[in-house]
Amino acid sequence: MIDMGTDLSRWYQTNIFETLRDKVTLHHIESLEININKYEFTNGGTSYIELPKEIQLKHAVVNIRNNDHFCFAYSIMSCLYPTQRNAERISSYPNFREVLNFTGINFPVTIEQISKFENLNSISVNVYTLKLNGGEYSVVPAYVTRKKLDRHANLLLIQNKYFPDDEYNAKNYKNFEITYHYTWIRNLSRLLSKQVSQHVFYDRCLNYFSTQMLLEKHEIDCANINSCKVSFPTDKYLYFKNYKYKEAVPFII
Repeated sequence: MIDMGTDLSRWYQTNIFETLRDKVTLHHIESLEININKYEFTNGGTSYIELPKEIQLKHAVVNIRNNDHFCFAYSIMSCLYPTQRNAERISSYPNFREVLNFTGINFPVTIEQISKFENLNSISVNVYTLKLNGGEYSVVPAYVTRKKLDRHANLLLIQNKYFPDDEYNAKNYKNFEITYHYTWIRNLSRLLSKQVSQHVFYDRCLNYFSTQMLLEKHEIDCANINSCKVSFPTDKYLYFKNYKYKEAVPFII
């Protein structure tokens, strides 16, 4: 997955040039398909935005009530110093300037700057956003860390207005000022589940497992080969319709 934090030159050098050098020669291109995420987070996270009601009811996200451009720093602090009382208050946490290094990073923090923050602070960060479709919100990744560290934060970047996929067009976003706000995901499994269950989710691919042991087994391979979200069909039941393939063939090779 290529996201907004990807260094395209390095990605090409590692995944294309080094892999194919001296092995193949490009003759021609049959087709080229580019899928572009329509979300643009150019302004970074700013002051407090209320969570959508559906997300509030999950009690899985800590949303700091700030009136400045430091919501990214506050969200990181809420992850490093979790508290059950008054978790939404800035005063519940140490001063981020005394704990975190933001040298060379401008506020509000954009997604493009997160990799630099990770290197400065030895903290890995994943950022997710909400997608509205059919009246329901789904969680999708916007930035996935290259290497998960012991100190790790999953953040949810929310916005003040959502347009359903079937109503989306550039005019909506052009005529409405979209602002963004970082929050900390306290419980990813609860956020991703429609109701509290025993499933645990892997924060890289958003696949789910029945036990922590199965997740840890999957994590070893997934961290090396997979950087994308796995999506399953929305239909509750799958049907087999090609009955002809069940018939024995009249010959054997």
